[in-house]
Parts: sequence; structure tokens; C-alpha cells
Amino acid sequence: MLARYQFTFLLLALLLLFDVFVNSAVDYMATSNVNLLVLYILQDLFILFAFILIFLQFFSTYFFKAGLAKVLIDRFKLTIIFTVIYFGLTIGLHIWNLTLRWESISNIPTTAGYSALFAIQRGFSVFYYYIYKRSLLRLGDERFYKDSAFFRREFERRRND
Repeated sequence: MLARYQFTFLLLALLLLFDVFVNSAVDYMATSNVNLLVLYILQDLFILFAFILIFLQFFSTYFFKAGLAKVLIDRFKLTIIFTVIYFGLTIGLHIWNLTLRWESISNIPTTAGYSALFAIQRGFSVFYYYIYKRSLLRLGDERFYKDSAFFRREFERRRND
């Protein structure tokens, strides 16, 4: 189990590093619209892939196998919400950026609305990275993967609700 978790953690960390790279450097590296479009598509796909991998980690937990998926959803609700919001902000920013730059790739957009969305998306990305990394570390807790006192307490609490 530990080796599988380490592989998943490494893969998710690489996906987040690619996201940081695209957010920080793509506007200055873009030499053509096609290159920019490909980088944006990869970033969006990697965000979705990271989201899917988190859910695959959920499916391998003892809680999920015992039918307590709601416990996992409750514990990782913030991660799910932040990922959906971040994905929406990122898609919106990509569409707007490509729309404004399509005629001239060297033209960096400076409209007020675009600048506001850019600042919101980049600012939100910091919180997204933090929440996502925290969730990865929490999913590494072995209490989620075996029968334990923690599991029994949660099971009894849910059964009495």
C-alpha cells in the first residue's frame, strides 16, 4: 500500500508542479497560438487528472470499502470545492487569454476585466496548491486504510445519526 501511495503522491506532486510552471511562465514562453493552446489544454487536463487521482485514492480507503464514503467527502469537502472553483477560473482565464491574444501572440492582454480574473486565478492558485497538498498528506494517514479505533468511532457516529 505504501509504495502505491508514494507513486500516487509523486504523480500528483508532478501534476501540481506542471500547473505552477504553466501559471508562472506560459505567458512569456508562448511563441505561437498553437503552443499556448496546447499548454493550456495540458494544464486543464492535468487538473482534471489530479482530481480523478484524488478520488481513486478515496476508493482505495477502508472507509470507502466499508460504505462510509460520506465521511471521506465530509473530510475532503474543501479540496473538492477548491478544485472545482480553480478549474473554472483556469478555464475562464485560458479562454479569455486566447480570445484576446489570437490575432497577435506578442500582445499581452491588459484589459481591466482580464487583469482582475488573472489576479483572482493566480491568487486562488496558492490556496488550491496548499489545500491539495494538505489533502494528499492527510490521505497518506494509515488510519484511512485499515480497521482502527478512528474508523470504529466514525462508524458508530454515522450509525447513530
